[in-house]
Amino acid sequence: MGRTQGILSRFPHFYLAEDGNSIFSEFIKVFGETLDEVEADLLEVMYAHYVNKADNEGSQGFNTNQKGDLDKIFSLYLENLGGTSQLKQVDRPSGAAGIESDKIYRQRIRGLIEVLKSGASTKQGIINIVAANLGIVGEDEKAIAARNQIRILEFLPKFQTLHWNNWHPLQEFDVENPNVVEIYPEVRLLIKSKLPLPLPLTNPRIINLTTGEYAQYEGMVKNGDLLSFFANQTASLNGIPIEVTGGTPILWPGASRWRFEAMVGEAEAAFDETLFDFSRFEEEELSALDPTQAKNFDIDIAMTVSKITPGSFMVRIPWDIPGFSENLDQFSDRPREQIKYIVDKVKAAGVFAVIAYEKNFGETHELG
Repeated sequence: MGRTQGILSRFPHFYLAEDGNSIFSEFIKVFGETLDEVEADLLEVMYAHYVNKADNEGSQGFNTNQKGDLDKIFSLYLENLGGTSQLKQVDRPSGAAGIESDKIYRQRIRGLIEVLKSGASTKQGIINIVAANLGIVGEDEKAIAARNQIRILEFLPKFQTLHWNNWHPLQEFDVENPNVVEIYPEVRLLIKSKLPLPLPLTNPRIINLTTGEYAQYEGMVKNGDLLSFFANQTASLNGIPIEVTGGTPILWPGASRWRFEAMVGEAEAAFDETLFDFSRFEEEELSALDPTQAKNFDIDIAMTVSKITPGSFMVRIPWDIPGFSENLDQFSDRPREQIKYIVDKVKAAGVFAVIAYEKNFGETHELG
């Protein structure tokens, strides 16, 4: 009655516009209601263009010819990107259930738009795109934890292990970094003594002589011990984590010269039988080891160096993501198989992408 009253109020009093039951009022009511319907239709048309207001009423599915307004908005972004059934609205229910379904659908659309606005080819953008197409949407703790399980490994590194067996302390060796950027190697040192009564090595360390950087364990290692310095700046002795000084040295591009150094004997004992002068032991300079006596020890050195491939990355996705992956194989479009196509669409041009699914298997064993 809004438009009808507005029209009637503009006529003089002798038209009896106030009388809602007059023939004239009924005549004007036809035009007023028509204008009200036109205004409502115009609002629906306007709302249909905005994801925050549009609904998906009348949709028979995103992949059908009869799409709803949300489907049509979404198709603008998915036309070249593609999307799985976990991202689209497939079967829209009617009534109140349809309105609730539209809210979830709208949330997925807005999430995708935000990713595309901020850059879908970034690491986080690709993770978000992959997660959304596997049905992982929203900002609740469960969805965030599931998204964090999807990881990107850059440069597709290939690992090569270099060996120097039966090497002596203070004996130098050369390492070549084949990459154009610096990397952190992993170094494993197996201690072997030739003495009848093996003495421990004190304060063992691996040093990059080219840069002066070193990693040193402030303790003792004995015959048969395995000392490891890892690329993530951690270390272990026979598999048990230990604290080290300095951290694993960087391998800069090109060649560098390295050396293993240590002192012989226990730090608390007398130093008559050591390879070092006592005063030198008190200092941090460890290079005074006697090469002739150093030959009483053999060190097996293994250094793992990664060769990276620029312009490449791998998306590592758990096969099992509790709460999200249980029913993926039941959908006809098989969402897991579409991820490679979708990633190829959003990644930067000229970049090579690999998709890897991970599945863990476990066994229970009793120890006695």
